[in-house]
This record gives sequence, structure tokens and C-alpha cells, in this order.
Amino acid sequence: MLKPGNIAFISQRGALGGVVLDINCDKEVREAYQKIIQRAKEYNPNAEIQSITVQKMIKNKATK
Repeated sequence: MLKPGNIAFISQRGALGGVVLDINCDKEVREAYQKIIQRAKEYNPNAEIQSITVQKMIKNKATK
């Protein structure tokens, strides 16, 4: 999962498209990062993104 960590002027990361799931390789991480930055700037050109958080997604045992 990749999501913005500290965005001062954007309160709804989900509405922004700022959470990306099911990332499977380094290339997808880089692409998701660029999309999040682009969406944040489109949503609020004055947004100051201070960090991006990457964390392992926990899968539901029932969906394996």
C-alpha cells in the first residue's frame, strides 16, 4: 500500500486517489508514487507533500 504521509492541505486521501493497493513490484511503486504526486498537485497546487508511506498490505485469509 502506498499513501501520502503528511499532506497539510488535503484531508481526504481516498477521494484524491492517494491510496494505491495491490502493488507487486518496484516499477509499480514508482508509478504509483508519481500518480499520487500528480493527483495531489491537481487537487491542490499549493499542497506540500512531506512524505509518502509504503506499507505491506495484509491479506484476508478468506481471499487467498
